[in-house]
Amino acid sequence: MSTILLRKMTRKSKLNSFRYNGIPVELVLEKNKTYLIRMYFNCSELTFTDDILDELRIKEEDRIAKPGICPEKFEFYKSRNAFITSLVACKKITSDKYMIAKRNSKIIAKRNKRRNYMNFKIADEKVFSKASLQRINHGH
Repeated sequence: MSTILLRKMTRKSKLNSFRYNGIPVELVLEKNKTYLIRMYFNCSELTFTDDILDELRIKEEDRIAKPGICPEKFEFYKSRNAFITSLVACKKITSDKYMIAKRNSKIIAKRNKRRNYMNFKIADEKVFSKASLQRINHGH
């Protein structure tokens, strides 16, 4: 027996996708609505709350039963929103919240990478001097 996990995204839910990893839905909603529409129509295990679908301008009759996909409807919405998307791209709207969240996710990734490097470095060294132990203890 297989189970299907359906994830219903709210405004504060964080995306686990390649492009917007760790970014809340509300910030992606300000930045790139087409990406969320693509996720809705092409990801079978993902759906959004009704208020987000209303803001994406997906009508009640065009909403699909989840789990399921419908790439044809995405193409329709993509062509309908092409003019709006081009206007947003021309204005180059950037949200301060989006930029801060993106920067924080990069800092966390860099910090985790450094911690892993330090753990490998500590395991490889045989002799520890007082200065090296002090440096590791202080996080340098």
